[in-house]
Order: sequence, then C-alpha cells, then structure tokens
Amino acid sequence: MSGKMDAELKAKWVKALRSGEYKQGFSSFEKEGRFCCLGVLCKIMNEPTQEPATGLNNWDVVHEHLGRDYGVVDELWHRNDGVYSFGGKRHSFSEIADYIEENL
Repeated sequence: MSGKMDAELKAKWVKALRSGEYKQGFSSFEKEGRFCCLGVLCKIMNEPTQEPATGLNNWDVVHEHLGRDYGVVDELWHRNDGVYSFGGKRHSFSEIADYIEENL
C-alpha cells in the first residue's frame, strides 16, 4: 500500500468489525442490513453505503482512505466475498480485522 492508513480511522474500523454490531453481507457495501467490510468503513466515516445520485461514490471514498491502492481494496473485497484467490472461502469480519491490523 502506498502510505499507511490513518491510525485513528484504522482502529475505529477494526473495532467496528469486531463489535458484532454489523452483520456481514456480500456483493455490496450494504444490502438488507448486512455490510461488507468496506461498507463498515463507509458507515463509520458517515459516508453513504449506497450509490448516491451525485458526488463521489462509495468506491471513491474507500480508495481515498486506503491510499488509492486498488490492490488493497480488491484484497479486502475478495476476503469478504470469498472470490478468486481464496477459492470461495469467505473470511469473517474478525479475520479481516486481523488482516487490516497487520497490513494497513
């Protein structure tokens, strides 16, 4: 990743992922009260988790806060949704929080 993620935001994100407050979902930032790990990031930043009609979309917000590193965003998305490099294995929010702590 180019640069480190803001430490305060990272700590809030990891705490939110481990809190049990958010139900894990797949294939969208938020759908039917369930969130992907990137949707949780948007939620704690008070950013929309649904595509707004105008302005920056939620992908832009996520990329901005993760240093514009598209590889990191893809990695997190793949871990959450269990696609491609993980052979369909979905990682729990707790496992994703561990990855964030160690790598961002």
